[in-house]
This record gives sequence, structure tokens and C-alpha cells, in this order.
Amino acid sequence: MIDNAQFREFIIRPALNQIKMYSVDAEELLVATLAHESLGCSYLAQVGGDACGPYMVQKETYKSALCCINRDFTLRNNVYKPFGYTLPPSIEVLRYNLRFATIIARIIYHMVNKPLPLANNIDDIWQYYKTYYNTVEGSATKEAFISNYRRFIGAKDEEGIRPKRGTSGKA
Repeated sequence: MIDNAQFREFIIRPALNQIKMYSVDAEELLVATLAHESLGCSYLAQVGGDACGPYMVQKETYKSALCCINRDFTLRNNVYKPFGYTLPPSIEVLRYNLRFATIIARIIYHMVNKPLPLANNIDDIWQYYKTYYNTVEGSATKEAFISNYRRFIGAKDEEGIRPKRGTSGKA
């Protein structure tokens, strides 16, 4: 498992700032997603499946995210140019370019176009994740999601929900 604080500092924040979509709420949603989907970056490919990267992005979802990026000239430049990509990369890049993988996960949530859950409410984070990322067909359970999140951030029992800071960012 990768260190939570370092992943936030060196991957999530710079990636979201690069595309002008940073908020504390977005950061926490991505941390919780990563904590559950890949057990805190323990896996970079789905065991027994074809999802890629620490957020376990499915191929069709990746294609949708790329379409969203490609429709917006400024977003496209903010996503591709810093990495030196002239064309959208193949999905396999999500396994090794953690900042790009984070951007894709953020774009997936951005496509929902609903307010993000507050960073200090794990129940709302779970519901948002389950509804818009894992979906009703997904196998994620609330108990496993919250347990994986707390383990990743180093929390015990009921602690670990960040204190309220700021307001929810737009998805």
C-alpha cells in the first residue's frame, strides 16, 4: 500500500491543480476511491478483469472520459500537454502514470455534473462512489469501502473523517 499522505501531496493535488479541478472534497473522494478500488494502490491491474490503474478504470469508462476531455480545448491542453501526449494514450498508461490516472478518475466524477460529497462525510462519499463510480451492478459494499478507506488513511474505528473544510466542489 502506498503512503496516503505522499499520494495526496505528490499525485492527487498536483494532478487536480493541473486541470483546475482541485477541492478538498474531490481529494477525499479520490482517496476513498483509490483506497477501495486498488487497496491503496496495492494493485495496478484488476485481478481477473480488464480494469487499469489505481482507480481500476474500465475500458468503456476510459473512452467516455477521453471524449469528455476532447470536447473541451482548455481541458484537453491541461490534461495532455504537461505529459507530452499529442494523442490520448492507451488505457495501459493508467498503470504507471499515477497523475494521469488520477485525472481520469476526477474526470469520471466530473462527468456526473452533480455536487461532490463533503470531505468529512464518509457516508455521502460512499453513496456518491457507489452511485456514480461503482454503480448498482458493482460488487462494492459500504462496509468494505469504509474499512478500506479507514485502513488507507490510518484511522481506527470512527475516526478518520476529515474535519469540515470549505464547501463542496462542483463535480
